[in-house]
Amino acid sequence: MTLTRRATIDDVAAHAGVSRSTASRVLNKEAAVAPGTRARVEQAIREMHYRPNRHAAGLARGTSRSIGIVVPRLDRWYFAAVTAAVLSALQDSDHDLLVHAADDRAANDGYFGATEAIEARFDGLVLVGIHLEARQAAALDDAGVRVVSVGHVTGIFPSVRVDDAAVARLATEHVANLGHRRIGLVGISSPTDRVLLAAQAREQSFRATMADLDLAVDETLVTAAESTVAGGIDAGHRLLTGPDPPTAVVTMSDELGFGVLKGARDLGVDVPAQLSVCGIDDHPAAVAAGLTTIAQPAGALGALAAQLLGDVIRGELDEPVDLVVPVDLIVRESTGPGPGRR
Repeated sequence: MTLTRRATIDDVAAHAGVSRSTASRVLNKEAAVAPGTRARVEQAIREMHYRPNRHAAGLARGTSRSIGIVVPRLDRWYFAAVTAAVLSALQDSDHDLLVHAADDRAANDGYFGATEAIEARFDGLVLVGIHLEARQAAALDDAGVRVVSVGHVTGIFPSVRVDDAAVARLATEHVANLGHRRIGLVGISSPTDRVLLAAQAREQSFRATMADLDLAVDETLVTAAESTVAGGIDAGHRLLTGPDPPTAVVTMSDELGFGVLKGARDLGVDVPAQLSVCGIDDHPAAVAAGLTTIAQPAGALGALAAQLLGDVIRGELDEPVDLVVPVDLIVRESTGPGPGRR
């Protein structure tokens, strides 16, 4: 089989009978080209089906026309939703979006250790749920890498996030205001330590809110699992088979909430008559599951991150602004009155 070689800028120049620099000026839409010469080059481009290498052209101009997005993993709704929102916001721009998963410390350190390569390859980075250590943030800044962080404040780069403490407080207050006093918590456990800061902040806020409400935290009702439906099922079984089970459970993700609901069904525990469950995220499946949740606007976070990075790339923003996006309590069928209020 014969393969057709892709036309180069030199081929276009030879076909049009001009120099390489003249052909390049036409491609870059520079004004200093005679109309007749421009027409010949443009005709050669069409006839040879020439397509410029945007990456190489960008490097020549000092830009790459690419934006990188770094996430811990893509098989979780939140990370996938933020990534999709960034892609949607960039679809009308001249940038390509490249995704990198750094799901453990070694991968993360290896990726962010190559700061010069990152600066050459990308016009900017969007970090989703990635906690940069101080040395990593400083190295990226020293290398001139443009960064926007989703979910974590670096103090060096712009960030957009929800207030994780407020998220947990809203969920905890909701079930407490319904009259529940034995409130359990299902936190997130994961081998990826650096993505757990949000979950840790939420657990601290849960405990602080319980104290503010003069409610005791029963440590037998506090557990953690990987943020999956299967993890939630296991956690639900542990909590609901104890000697004095909770009447309400707050889960640190909707996936965990779905699992707790399934665990309750397995054990014949009626929701919400015997157990109330409140999640965090507003996963698309939460409507079908009837899960009360705190809506985390993943789409808005991704869109704002893309907007901020565009402002940084254009030189319109050079301050580490921190945008906090509000969250909402979405009440569905999984929460109801506590004992004594039914």
